[in-house]
Amino acid sequence: MTHKIVRTLSIASVLAVLCGAQAAPLDPSNVMGAKTCAACHKSETATWKKTKHYANFKKLSKNPQAKKIAKAMGVKRIRSPKADCAVCHYTVQRKGKKEKVISGTSCESCHGAAKNWIKIHSKKGGLTKAKGMIDGKMAISGCTRCHNGDNAPDRAALLKAGHPKFGDFKWPERVKQIQHFRTGAPQKLSPEDVKTIDAFMKKS
Repeated sequence: MTHKIVRTLSIASVLAVLCGAQAAPLDPSNVMGAKTCAACHKSETATWKKTKHYANFKKLSKNPQAKKIAKAMGVKRIRSPKADCAVCHYTVQRKGKKEKVISGTSCESCHGAAKNWIKIHSKKGGLTKAKGMIDGKMAISGCTRCHNGDNAPDRAALLKAGHPKFGDFKWPERVKQIQHFRTGAPQKLSPEDVKTIDAFMKKS
């Protein structure tokens, strides 16, 4: 009986993380940029630079399919901080009144805009979470916001324009491509948790 309760709570906690994926996009005024993170997190940065998240900064705006989708959606410039594309495919920073795209999907896209927690994030506890930091165990929430289409202003229109179908994201395999833990191992999910998350990811 106790085992079943623990398992139920485990799955419930996973779902709680996933449902938290509905969080608002980054506040550009609180974005520090990947270069700030790279000063200490060199190995993580090296891993990031091998991913599509990083490559999108230069490649997405030149991609024929992306151009076709953008045209259908009325987007004149893909790599614009104001374009709908930016919320998932880019990192936008605001300095004063000026906003600009500074990179592809980056550290803060998953871990939260760092301005309020960058100086204290080595400390464990509730303070960093209260300041907006998303730790590694909650990384999946960042995946679902975009790969399940939760951040899309008009998901139906986006799909009609030719955007790849949401829910086809094979998250267990894809997460392995971006693992960048310096010490220890990533949190392991049970087969039951994997099935639960997989079902959630496929919802449209």
